[in-house]
Amino acid sequence: GAGRLVLDGLILTAGLELEVDSVSDLLIRHATLRAPGASALKSVGSLAGAAIRIDHSITGKIELDGSQGGRLSVYDSIVSSDGASGMAIAAEGVDVDFVNLTLIGSAHVKSIEATNGLFVGPVTADRTQAGCVRYSWTADGSSLPRRFRCQPDLALAAAAERKGDALTDAEKADIRLATAPTLLDTALDEPALAMLHPMTGDAIARGGEGESEMGAFSRSATALRMANV
Repeated sequence: GAGRLVLDGLILTAGLELEVDSVSDLLIRHATLRAPGASALKSVGSLAGAAIRIDHSITGKIELDGSQGGRLSVYDSIVSSDGASGMAIAAEGVDVDFVNLTLIGSAHVKSIEATNGLFVGPVTADRTQAGCVRYSWTADGSSLPRRFRCQPDLALAAAAERKGDALTDAEKADIRLATAPTLLDTALDEPALAMLHPMTGDAIARGGEGESEMGAFSRSATALRMANV
C-alpha cells in the first residue's frame, strides 16, 4: 500500500507529481520546491485522502485533486504561484491547516483553519460554516469561515467606531490599502522573499498571536523584539 515519503533539506526545481495511491503521508520540510511557471506540487488524479505537510519550506504553485478527500497542512512557510497561471493553491475538496503562512497568490480549498496567515490574494473556502481564521490579514474578495482578530477587520471596525457611523465604500478602500502588507520581495529566488517592509504598521507587524508578526516569519517576532531593545 501507499507509504510515507519525507523530503528534508532538498531543493527541487522541476516540481513533484503524486500519482494516485503513491503516498498516504508526505512531509516536505526545510526544502524549496519549485517549477517556475507550472505547478510545483501536483497530484495526478485524486489525492485519495493522503495527508501532505509542508514545514519551514518555500514552494511554488500547489495543485491537488481532493475529489476523494485529503488534507494539506502548511507551517512556517511561503507559498507562491511562482509565475504559474491561476491560483497559488488550487485544492478544492482538500481540508487545510495554515499556521504562519505567507501566501503570495490566491487559494481555493474545502475548509480552512488558519493562524498568523498573511494572505496576499483572495482565499476561498467552500465550507464557511466550519473552521476559523485567526490573527491573519485577508485579502478583499475572500470567502472564509468566522474570523478572530483579523485585519483589515479590526481596522475597519475601529474606524467605524471613531466615525460613529457606517463607513463608505471609499473609506473602506482607504483603510484596506493602509493596512495592506508590503513585502520586500515576492520572487522565490530573492533573499528578502516575503519579509515585511520595515515601515509595515503594527496591524500586521504585531498583529499575530502574542503580538508576533503575521506570516511565515511569525516566530521571529521582529517588531516585538525591536520594541524591547
